[in-house]
Amino acid sequence: MPEQRDPLDQLSQFGAGFSTGASGGPMPHSAADARRRGEKIRRRRNALVAGGAALAVAAVAVPIFAIAGGSGTDDRDDTNVADPPRSVALSADDLLADGETAHNNWGDWQETETFEGDGQATTFSCQQQALSGLGSTAEFNRFFGFAPGGEIVDEPYPPTLAQEVAEFPDAEAAQAAFATISGWLDDCASLGEATEIRTLQSRPVDIVGGQGLIVDIHGNPAPVEVDPYGDSAYINETGVVLLDDRIAVLSLTQISQDYNFLEETGGTPMQRMLPLAAERLAPGANVPEVPESVSDPDAATGDTVIDDAFPLAAGWPDRTAEPDQDGLVGPDRERDPVAFEACGTPLADAPFNDRLGATWSDVEDYRTRQLTTYQSVAEAEAAIAAVADLYRGCPEGETREDGYTPNWSVRSVGDVGHEAVAILGWDEFEGSPTTFGDTTVLVRVGNAVLVAAWGGHAGNPQGREDEIVAEIVAETTTVLDAMCAFDAQGC
Repeated sequence: MPEQRDPLDQLSQFGAGFSTGASGGPMPHSAADARRRGEKIRRRRNALVAGGAALAVAAVAVPIFAIAGGSGTDDRDDTNVADPPRSVALSADDLLADGETAHNNWGDWQETETFEGDGQATTFSCQQQALSGLGSTAEFNRFFGFAPGGEIVDEPYPPTLAQEVAEFPDAEAAQAAFATISGWLDDCASLGEATEIRTLQSRPVDIVGGQGLIVDIHGNPAPVEVDPYGDSAYINETGVVLLDDRIAVLSLTQISQDYNFLEETGGTPMQRMLPLAAERLAPGANVPEVPESVSDPDAATGDTVIDDAFPLAAGWPDRTAEPDQDGLVGPDRERDPVAFEACGTPLADAPFNDRLGATWSDVEDYRTRQLTTYQSVAEAEAAIAAVADLYRGCPEGETREDGYTPNWSVRSVGDVGHEAVAILGWDEFEGSPTTFGDTTVLVRVGNAVLVAAWGGHAGNPQGREDEIVAEIVAETTTVLDAMCAFDAQGC
């Protein structure tokens, strides 16, 4: 039988030299590097211009997209831009986005769940009670899956990352909660399935206008399924930020033999992520604003007028609808634009150059496509980002009179166009899944954005999220190829 060693003793020997800075000393910030790496993400987060003016709510299936008044023309009309709603209330926008997370590299994590409130279980390691029990008046949670290669790893006991942000009645209440959370971490009582838990060190972090803390915690034994020889342990790094009446907690746990991150390369994941979490937490920091410039104003653009023969309906069944019957309607420029709304907030329609739309319907199968061109690549980037930000900020809507609650999730779609996102929308009834939902994929190529939406039972993403997104992308292959006309360099 192999010699049994105490992994906690082994890990504690390297903890101060690699995974942490000097106890009580200042943490070397990597915010500047993070800003450079995350410039594109923050640039998109701060833009609020995209299609749609209001959402028409269907009586049975409630899609995230709808048709609203107004139509596109070949001429730009800057008079249809409403002032976007602004709020400094705590929201899901105050949580880290995928690209702001880090392990070995930036973007090593992918969001798996975001919700408002405390939830039914604790969020971070060592947590002894819900933050509402400490007096918080609003909470948002986000969980991430470990995806170092772009795909979430499928293995027992994978690394985990969780974040919770909370707002309290006043700064004094938040300060008291910060002290309580710090106490939980100093005397951790729960870390995975570990029965022996040890807090190695707790060190302060410089946060402008607030307080920060990072705590290293180890526990053993590790599950025998992962390490039958006892060489590994649970390794947890948790960061806490206090800003006025708000708190953010970010907790990373993995099972391994080491946790080596050198200071000269930015330090540990928590050292790199916590400054960004503090930036996010500041009230009003994530209020969408139209930036002075989101891209190179001199960047070349492709066509701004859509050819009348553009194959917008390619890939759909070739069946033109008779009056009041199912089938294809369009493509044309006369139809109302796709509109986006979440949590009672409609997204204002931004100025555009040209727009073409089409629909196809069958029994519980409602498909919509809309192609919009903008004056510049920057405006197209802002348009697709604004839609994604709207739904990221509203993972769960208010329960309607019929008892159904709308939910939304946003995910990136790789290797499609210059950038693409999928908006998954579904209804739940008293917390249980239903057959009602829809999936919308937005793809940008150059200065053009395609909206491809699939509603009804056929578009319901529940339980087949990847499958339905792949089907929509495959169905629009010809459309995407033709969008090369809107890339100045071609595809």
